[in-house]
Amino acid sequence: LLDVYPALSIARRYGARLLYELHDLWPMSVEQLGGYGKGHPIIRLLQKAEDRTIASCEAVVSMLPGALPHLVEHGLEPDRFFYIPNTAEIPREAPASSPLADKLRQWKREGHFLIGYTGALGLANAVWVLVEAAARLKGQAVKVVLIGRGGEKPALQRLIRQKNLVEIVQVWPPVPHEEITHLLPLFDALFIGLQKKPLFRYGISPNKLMDYMAAARPVIFSVDCPKNPVADCGCGLVVPPEDPKKTASAIERLRHMSEEERKHMGERGRRYMRLHHHEEHLAARYLTVLERFAPRQPGHFSEKNQ
Repeated sequence: LLDVYPALSIARRYGARLLYELHDLWPMSVEQLGGYGKGHPIIRLLQKAEDRTIASCEAVVSMLPGALPHLVEHGLEPDRFFYIPNTAEIPREAPASSPLADKLRQWKREGHFLIGYTGALGLANAVWVLVEAAARLKGQAVKVVLIGRGGEKPALQRLIRQKNLVEIVQVWPPVPHEEITHLLPLFDALFIGLQKKPLFRYGISPNKLMDYMAAARPVIFSVDCPKNPVADCGCGLVVPPEDPKKTASAIERLRHMSEEERKHMGERGRRYMRLHHHEEHLAARYLTVLERFAPRQPGHFSEKNQ
C-alpha cells in the first residue's frame, strides 16, 4: 500500500493516470491473520495508505470478486471497480522426468492415492488441516506431499513427527513454477485451504487454485468464501475450513471414485479455466480498463483529493 506515495509523485510528474491493482485487503489481512488491533501504529499507517490509494486512483482492478463493498465503505465509486481474476498456464506437454516426478510415479505404481499441496506454508494457509486429515487415514494407501516453504514449515514438520506420519506425509522444498505444472497432473487430488476468517468473505484468487484447475486434477477446497469456482464448475469437493474430519472424508470419497470419474471432475476445472480465466480474454478486459482511463493527451491528469 505504501507504493501509492511514489506512484502519485510519478503520476503527477508525467501526467499519468493512477490505477490500483488489489490482490489482498490490507491492513485487514494483518489485523485478522496477525492479530493486530486497529490502534497499532502499523495498522494506522496502512489504513491511511489504503484510504489515500482509493481516493487518488482512477480505478481499482481486483482479483477478489467480493471486494467492492469494502472499497465502497472507504470511498470508492462502484463504477470505478473492475473484477479481473487470475489466470494460469494450461500444461501443453506430458510431465517431464525428474526425481520428484519419478517418486510420484513410483508411489502410483505401488497403489498409493496421492494428495498434493503446493505454495506457501504460512499461517493463513491452514495446511495443518491436511496433515491432521492424513493422520485419520493412517494405514490406508494414501500419500500426502507438501511442496513449498513458509513460516509454518517447522511446526508442520513437528506435527508430522508427533503423529508418526513421516512415511505418509512428506514436505518437499519449493520448485520452479514450470516444474510444478509438470508435477501437478501426477497427483490424484490437490488441496487448498485457508483459515476460517471473515477476511475471505471478499473472495480469493490464489495462483495455486488456478494451477490446480489448469492441471485438470480434482480439488479439495477447504475455504469459506463466495464466488467459489470449485463449486461453480464441480471440479472438486468443498469442505468447511479447518475441519480435518471433513477433509479426510473428502479424500476417502475421491479415493473410492473411479479414475474415469476423477478425470471428468478435473476436466471440468480445466474447461472452466479456458472459459473464464484464459489469459488473452483477461488481457483484453484489462486493456479495456486501461483505454477507458488513459489520458486523452499528455499532461491531462486530474488529481483526486490532493
